Amino acid sequence: TKVEIYGQIAQVFSDEVGDVERSIDAYRNIVDLDGSNVPALEALAKLYEKQGDASQSIDAMARVAELTNDSTQRVEMYYRIGKALEEQLSDRAQAQERFEMALDLDPAHLPTLAALRAIALDESDWDRAARYLNEEQLNTQAPRVRAKLLVELGRLRDEMLSEQIGRASCR
Repeated sequence: TKVEIYGQIAQVFSDEVGDVERSIDAYRNIVDLDGSNVPALEALAKLYEKQGDASQSIDAMARVAELTNDSTQRVEMYYRIGKALEEQLSDRAQAQERFEMALDLDPAHLPTLAALRAIALDESDWDRAARYLNEEQLNTQAPRVRAKLLVELGRLRDEMLSEQIGRASCR
């Protein structure tokens, strides 16, 4: 009963009053009573994100990923953790690890493939970037988006080939 009441209080503070702090307090009370309450942990993650508290948000998302039986939700948590690590904490190595955890669970998760491709491109790892691009286009249903990805893949492979030829002629 307490969990339900705190849940209603949290929702009122979040949705109707707009008081993030009090909503967080109510969700924390739920987690204190039931440490495996996935909806409360997920709500905390979103509220911490809204507040700009990346480390608290990541902690809550990690707990959701550990506790949930829903593989889709687990993939989404790992992806969101990766985004937060990369964008808010500038920890690209940890971000890449979380993205790869998401991809292990769902090899066709397009946002994760795109994030890993971006990291590979930034690191000038053309082979890896081409592999991620190829996986993206294979798993994309929208014809225009797929065509765009194929053009980008062709451009990348052309650049890779040009670079390899350039290195070979320098030897």
